[in-house]
Amino acid sequence: MPQFIAKKIINAPINTVWPLLDDFENIQIFHPGVDQSNSLNDQAKGLGAKRQCNFYDGGFAQEEIVKYDPDHGFMTVNIYAGTPMKAIKKFNVDFSAEKTTDNQTKVTVRAGSHFVNKD
Repeated sequence: MPQFIAKKIINAPINTVWPLLDDFENIQIFHPGVDQSNSLNDQAKGLGAKRQCNFYDGGFAQEEIVKYDPDHGFMTVNIYAGTPMKAIKKFNVDFSAEKTTDNQTKVTVRAGSHFVNKD
């Protein structure tokens, strides 16, 4: 399964960083490729929340939170439909926030996919 991992130290306490990651409807605040995000159900965050991300290039992705542990700063988002899904069978993204000091937080984004053989 191909995957990538991005880690970043943010100079802010975890109680400032996690609410930004947890604001599921507003990923465009920190994701440079997302133009707009809209909720697809009545849940703004937490397990089962769904959104559609519209990208600047005209593409889109529909996503759902499938694992959620806000007490430990962790959630998994499954991308289940959209333009990136033409050759991808399954695509999950893990978001985590970990306190490193009182004023620093390590954010990790881990994404992995299973590709579909079109032959």
